[in-house]
Amino acid sequence: LLAEALDAPLFSDVVDIEAGDEVFFTRLPYTAKVIERVTAAAPTVVATVRPKALPVPEVDASRTAEVVAAPADAADLARIVQSVARAASERVDLAEADIVVAGGRGCKGPEGFAVIESLADALGAAVGASRPAVDEGWIDIQYQVGQTGKTVAPSLYIACGISGSIQHMAGMGASKCVVAINKDPEAEIFAGADYGIVADLFEAVPLLEAAVRERK
Repeated sequence: LLAEALDAPLFSDVVDIEAGDEVFFTRLPYTAKVIERVTAAAPTVVATVRPKALPVPEVDASRTAEVVAAPADAADLARIVQSVARAASERVDLAEADIVVAGGRGCKGPEGFAVIESLADALGAAVGASRPAVDEGWIDIQYQVGQTGKTVAPSLYIACGISGSIQHMAGMGASKCVVAINKDPEAEIFAGADYGIVADLFEAVPLLEAAVRERK
């Protein structure tokens, strides 16, 4: 609606912005299969940025901006959110987390996510999950990462027992560093990982947690 009102081009789900003589926006369309770098000749551009994709800049006290309060008429809104229902959690919000520990089908059941949650607590991280784990009812849908779940871009993403489907990679492909733990050396997740551990998650994750707690 804002882009339409300003008669401006819209670039959605941006993961990087380069500002120079021209401003270039980087996107990852088609479930992150390609990298799209676009710009516009228009004087005004509207863009939405993927959460956590860009670092927060240092505060520049010399710059100011005028804030104008404008009333909103609910009759003009296409959708009105009346309530949001989700399971209560004291952990970091998944979309805003700097570290995410995610589990998949390799967790073998809801009890398997206790291992994932324990490592997340040690790291001060959010818990994530692949769609198969959610579909099986092992964990609530609010933790789903992927094309039909939440899109995340943390500094560190630890994928435990996740095969690495295109659907899941679309949701975490912008992560700065990906660590994959899977006992299948041919798992697709290793193709998109910076570090890979070929091991049973029930053996590797507790060892990793112990190392984290020891460092702390």
